[in-house]
Amino acid sequence: DGIGIIEVRQFAQNTADRFLEELAELEKLGVKGLVIDLRNNPGGVLASAISMAEPFVPKGGVIVQVEDRSGKREQEVSRAGSGKGYPVAVLVNKGSASASEILAAAIRESGGGVIVGETTFGKGLVQSTFDSGGGDGSNVKMTIARWLTPKGNDIDGKGVEPDIRVELPYYYSVMPMSKTMDLAEGDL
Repeated sequence: DGIGIIEVRQFAQNTADRFLEELAELEKLGVKGLVIDLRNNPGGVLASAISMAEPFVPKGGVIVQVEDRSGKREQEVSRAGSGKGYPVAVLVNKGSASASEILAAAIRESGGGVIVGETTFGKGLVQSTFDSGGGDGSNVKMTIARWLTPKGNDIDGKGVEPDIRVELPYYYSVMPMSKTMDLAEGDL
C-alpha cells in the first residue's frame, strides 16, 4: 500500500550508505510513508546514525548533541537535509540502544516522525576504545562524553519513550527455528 519498510540490525561503517540506497529506491517507487525498524538493534557507529538521520532533519536542524565532561555541548546539525513529505515511524523496543536511540530521537524531535514500540535500552554514553599499552592486544573502553537528543534530553539509563506504546507479543523473543532442518515430533 505504498508504505516502505527498512530494517536496520546494526550500525556498521557501511550501514548509512546501504540505508540511503534503499531509501532512494523506495522514493523512486513513490513511497507514501516509511517504517524504520530498529527493534533489537544494539547500535554501533555514531557517524552512520547521523548520516541516516540527515535526510529526515531539515537543513540546520539538530541531529544529536554531545556533552563532554565539563558540560560543554556541541551540536551535530543537518547540512543538507530537507525533511520528508511523507510520514515516518520508527519501531523500537528495549533492545534498541545507542545509535538506534540517536536515530529515533532525531527523527522524532527534529524530523517530525513518531516512535512506536517500547521504551529503548537507554545507552547515552559515548565510548572510545584505546590500546591498553600492555602489549598483549588488550584494550580499554572509556566513556568520553554523553550524547543528548536534539532537544537536550539525556536518555542514559532511562531510554527513549515511544509516542505510541506497543508491546511485542511473547513469541517475538522466542529463538527462531532452523529453516534448513526438518523437525519431527519429539525434537527440542
